[in-house]
Amino acid sequence: MLLYAGELVSADAQLRRLENTCGEQFTDLMTLLRAQHARLAGDLAGARSLLVPLASTEAAPPVRPLAVAFLVETLVESGEIESAAAKLGEYDFDELMAGAQITRPLFLAARGILHFASGRFPEAVEDFLSCMRLPVTEMVALSAVMRRRGLAALAADGAGGRQRLSATLAAQEEEAALAWGSPAYVGWALYTRAMVERSEETTRLLDDAIDLMDVARSRVGLANACYELGSRLAASGNETAAKEKLERAALLARQIGNAKLADKAHTVLRGLAQNDQLRSLTTQELKIAELARAGYSNKQIAERLFLAVRTIEFHLSNVYRKLQISGRRELMDGTIKLL
Repeated sequence: MLLYAGELVSADAQLRRLENTCGEQFTDLMTLLRAQHARLAGDLAGARSLLVPLASTEAAPPVRPLAVAFLVETLVESGEIESAAAKLGEYDFDELMAGAQITRPLFLAARGILHFASGRFPEAVEDFLSCMRLPVTEMVALSAVMRRRGLAALAADGAGGRQRLSATLAAQEEEAALAWGSPAYVGWALYTRAMVERSEETTRLLDDAIDLMDVARSRVGLANACYELGSRLAASGNETAAKEKLERAALLARQIGNAKLADKAHTVLRGLAQNDQLRSLTTQELKIAELARAGYSNKQIAERLFLAVRTIEFHLSNVYRKLQISGRRELMDGTIKLL
């Protein structure tokens, strides 16, 4: 219950007490709970190391199917989509679904997350909607199952042409989150609304989501929310605020072990840095740089602009210094986007 509520410090203390008092027959279950605690705390590598043995065929039957679903979700959150697909592919999905009724929502949610991360939005929508139609017990009301309305909303938005369904599901997710009261869950619901509404409230919703996830120490959600807000601020021209959010997103992504998200944040940051460099060019320097990039020699540029060759060389040396490149080859290779 403490894990569901996002009370990670209290949950850790309770897990320690249980680990010291429970018998060996509960070892796998304690490991599973410890893995979920690690994942919710943003230690995705730690969660993965605990879940891999539990997801093996030798693990106890009640725990193994739970571990499989949790491992798939953990791999997706780490940005390891292919590994997640390979892990789920090791099992016959129909056979997994034919198992205990209480675990069926987990498998549908896990496959839905994998579909969503792979860009298969219509398939993700169907899995999440099917998951929503199944009863859920506290034993499996974790993570993807708990957030299935929001995930379905995001998938419906990605599928296109299902805006009404997406908005309805996002509103239902927010209502459920507010009723539950967990800062991490409410933050997630606000993030979902921001992603599907695309309204003037987007920035405020993401700001509020970040504040709540900060309180909950929900690093996985926080990394994604900071990236999304940073990207939107960059697109709107608020580059100072964008850099702050993107730098935090990159740091959090590295901490939780999601190299793909860290790379995405750094790509946007490099674009912002390049904008600063380009703005430092004078009108004359920019004109000469554009001609040099188009393949004109220094002599040809000088003739076109009625300037001396040495003047062109002087301006180009300033261009290279300001753009922090070594010379004409880097200017022409396409990595520098001139305004």
